Amino acid sequence: MIVASLKLPTASRGLEPYRTGEPSPFPAVAAGPFNRRAFAAVHVVADPWSAKDPWLAPAIDWDATIAYRRHLWRLGFAVAEAMDTAQRGMGLDWPTSLELIRRSVAAAAEIPGAIVFSGAGTDHLQPGPHVGIDEVIRAYEEQCAAIEKLGGRIVLMASRALAAAARGPDDYAKVYGRVLSRVREPVIIHWLGDMFDPALAGYWGHADPKPAMEVCLAVLADHAEKIDGVKISLLSGEHEIAMRRRLPKGMRMYTGDDFYFAELIAGDEHGYSDALLGIFDAIAPAASAALTALARRDRTRYETILAPCVPLSRHIFAPPTRFYKTGARSGSRRTTHARVAGNAWHRSLMRPDPALLSLNTATVRAQWKLDEIIAGCERHGIRGIAPWRDQIAALGLKETKRRIRDSGLTVTGLCRGGFFTARGRPGLAAAIEENRRAIEEAAELSAQCLVLVVGGLPDGSRDIAGARALVEEGIAAILRHSRDAGLPLAIEPLHPMYAADRACINTVAQANALCERLGEGVGIVVDVYHVWWDPELARDIPRTQARRLLGFHICDWLSPTTDFLTDRGMMGDGIIDIRRIRGLMEAAGYRGFHEVEIFSANNWWKRDPDEVLRACKARHAEAC
Repeated sequence: MIVASLKLPTASRGLEPYRTGEPSPFPAVAAGPFNRRAFAAVHVVADPWSAKDPWLAPAIDWDATIAYRRHLWRLGFAVAEAMDTAQRGMGLDWPTSLELIRRSVAAAAEIPGAIVFSGAGTDHLQPGPHVGIDEVIRAYEEQCAAIEKLGGRIVLMASRALAAAARGPDDYAKVYGRVLSRVREPVIIHWLGDMFDPALAGYWGHADPKPAMEVCLAVLADHAEKIDGVKISLLSGEHEIAMRRRLPKGMRMYTGDDFYFAELIAGDEHGYSDALLGIFDAIAPAASAALTALARRDRTRYETILAPCVPLSRHIFAPPTRFYKTGARSGSRRTTHARVAGNAWHRSLMRPDPALLSLNTATVRAQWKLDEIIAGCERHGIRGIAPWRDQIAALGLKETKRRIRDSGLTVTGLCRGGFFTARGRPGLAAAIEENRRAIEEAAELSAQCLVLVVGGLPDGSRDIAGARALVEEGIAAILRHSRDAGLPLAIEPLHPMYAADRACINTVAQANALCERLGEGVGIVVDVYHVWWDPELARDIPRTQARRLLGFHICDWLSPTTDFLTDRGMMGDGIIDIRRIRGLMEAAGYRGFHEVEIFSANNWWKRDPDEVLRACKARHAEAC
């Protein structure tokens, strides 16, 4: 028997040996039938010999990928194909997904009793302001028809395009009603929460899961004959159980809860959940043995087997949930190698989500007024905007709010508050009042935060410690006002070259320390232009609590640079490793927008603004 010895990284940036225990003697074939239907949402295996750039095209080892599906079928699982566990929508595009589905359906036809359902969605349709409900319906119908032509069954996946286009619950009812009326066989409806995909926030027309559940239940009741079951992925056992008890008779609840799946599958006196889980992909032999024990009414063995698996699942799907962490694989040496290769490929495929692109209006303020910028964002399908207060004043707050609302944009931040030190202590009271007005404006626009450029040294002062104390006093004075408004304050640490005149908070560590002292309602914005140089960045961003990461600003540092304020570069034109910093942010739990903020007097401010927005979108995908 081979027992592996590994060297694992530690929190202190060292290595320590870890010796694995003896493998559990789980069978490679199901030891008996299950009394729950159990789908494994399964990964794809990378081709480690491929010369393809995984940022541009997936390189899949098709033989190993299909071999692993056969392994799951032997263990008694059904296969949920081409879903998020296979990096669907995060590197695996629709044409490649359809090829995967074709191969998987064909392989299932060779194995008696093998079940495979495949994800149908709208991921080939780019969300945007000009995409309406009818386009969403056609996109769903296209994918459903393609899968059914191959002889496949369908998991009807949640749609980013629908989330962006819908104006209320009736739009969801219309889309699902139309699509369900056309499918040949009953489908599984997948309700994926925004912890897995932020672009799905507000699905079913409500941000609150309870009213959203009412809309979903109404759709299920109206089309029960076309629905096999519903998979709910909200990581809330309470919501799942409540919905499970209200499903139409005969309809299955498939748990998608990778945190509490063991108890939800076991059930209670009122019922139980079947399963459609990504974690079953990682623990297949153990899960098969556990489900066999449950079918034999051996609840003790079921719980004993799954007890060490639940913490693993909670690690793999820990926040940020949509980025699956490293896991473990029992099985053959080839399967283990394939899983490791697959995990590495998953990480390399994580291109930025285009739905998370936001435009700071400074980027084109030299060419366009605010109303033109709003229209430009809508025209180019950019879903976030961060306006400046002087631009809002020129257009008018009410008109700004109306135009932003009608364009469907999210205000990712208001620029800007702060400057508490500009006139020293005699001017602090006035600065506080101005910041309170900024809070009210940001709240009126439903901004995600008010960005604070805190101020540098007062005129004639050399006391930077005193300036920092004045900043803390000023933020503390407005904090209750911002809390009452439900508006987070976002401290933006600026490059040390601005310490004298713009911001005496210059590192993530300094901003974090200030947040610790001030308490709830204060966080930080990380702007790559200001922090890329910091040798402690890889330490300090991961130490930041996810709820305090309020913004991520992107551009590039040109070398040589001609002006430290107005010579910022477009992403990819300079020397900042933006992907590395984005990785640090996401590893720390950041799930928000990526805001392009470029001051460029001699380049981008002189270009056609539509060209600038096209470049922002392209460089966000290529360089971030």
